Amino acid sequence: MSRKATLSHLAGLGEPVVIVAVTDQKSCDRLIRAGARQAQDMGVGLKVVSVQPFAFLGLELGLNLDYLYGIAKEYGAEMSVFYHDDPLQMIGAYIRRHNTRLLIAGTTPGGYEGQFISELRRAFPKQPVCLVDPDGLLYDLTPLAFTRGRARPPKLRPATEAE
Repeated sequence: MSRKATLSHLAGLGEPVVIVAVTDQKSCDRLIRAGARQAQDMGVGLKVVSVQPFAFLGLELGLNLDYLYGIAKEYGAEMSVFYHDDPLQMIGAYIRRHNTRLLIAGTTPGGYEGQFISELRRAFPKQPVCLVDPDGLLYDLTPLAFTRGRARPPKLRPATEAE
């Protein structure tokens, strides 16, 4: 990494952002597009982050991440890829490092909040989270700090089409 890239990266740390958490799947492009719409609506920046296990170093993973990197660049977003065996720890550090206004992630195959998001919400109870299902619908999850022990179903609202 060049010195110039390091300094520019540090310059934007205090600015509010929407963070999109992606895996190595091409279908995560819908998350980046939804994140770009939310960031534009909120008037904040956009960052994309992916945490991969050390064992996932391979050609197919690289091609998929390159594709997602291209989608992120279309929307002017910075994409960071970390290799670590504890994604909760890495995403948590990334959220703390940035002025995160909203975290966007995908749903599980059944359309529900997965274990990773449940654990992340417990670790960051005031953090607003939106989940994007395979059809592009946003599930706006109420921060856990404001539910006061009551189980609330997520509010569904359709995502608008990208330009």
